[in-house]
Amino acid sequence: MFRSDEKYILTADIGNTMTSFVVFKGARAVDRHIIETGVSPKIFRRHVDKVLKTLKRKYPKLAICLVCSVVPLALELMQKVFARSFQGRVLIAGKTLHIPIKNNYRASRQVGQDRLACAYAAKMLYGYPSIVIDFGTAMTMDVVSAQGAYEGGVIVPGIRLSLRALAEHTALLPEVRIQKPSYLIGRNTQESILSGMFHGYTALIEGLVAKMNQRFHKRAVVVLTGGYGNFMGTSLKSCVNRFEPDLVLKGLLLAFCATKN
Repeated sequence: MFRSDEKYILTADIGNTMTSFVVFKGARAVDRHIIETGVSPKIFRRHVDKVLKTLKRKYPKLAICLVCSVVPLALELMQKVFARSFQGRVLIAGKTLHIPIKNNYRASRQVGQDRLACAYAAKMLYGYPSIVIDFGTAMTMDVVSAQGAYEGGVIVPGIRLSLRALAEHTALLPEVRIQKPSYLIGRNTQESILSGMFHGYTALIEGLVAKMNQRFHKRAVVVLTGGYGNFMGTSLKSCVNRFEPDLVLKGLLLAFCATKN
């Protein structure tokens, strides 16, 4: 499934908060670097350049980079660094790298390439129907039908974004540090916020998964990913089948391998 002539393949996922670089050898992630996306352009370029130089020293025959981005400016900055310092091919999801899944979204161009990559990876790795829950800056749920097509999904604000909005748009509620509560009923304001966030998202996901399964008339494979996926995973064991932190990147890799066959 992950067959390619390339021994090592670099993948990059430019998210709203963080940018991840993962080097794959076959299906196995062998190297990982994470930088912040939301910094100044100068600092972002510097960090990308530093990561690229490190990886070129370790993997001198690295000749392919697969990129997925939801931040146009960051993608443009990365491309400039790669144009100057990388001799291999850079393939961009949605431009020079096609994610080979039928897209039934009514406005197909509105779907983020990260969502399509996740859906394609879930389909190819775990089967379908499937539901992908991606806990990033936004929390998205994406559906692959029983016929293997991308159907669309759900978007809500992510955990950190919700907590920040609560603090910024209320007079007395503080911004709290994200942590798992050991209680359901909070005994002070901070505990109440944490309980609402953690148990609220748990109930939201469990309810939506149940409703989606009713549509399928069978239980879908549910795959969890994203920066807060591991954080929420323990509370979602009743409805989540797999946790795959590199789902977007594996989707890019699978898409690339599909074009080689």
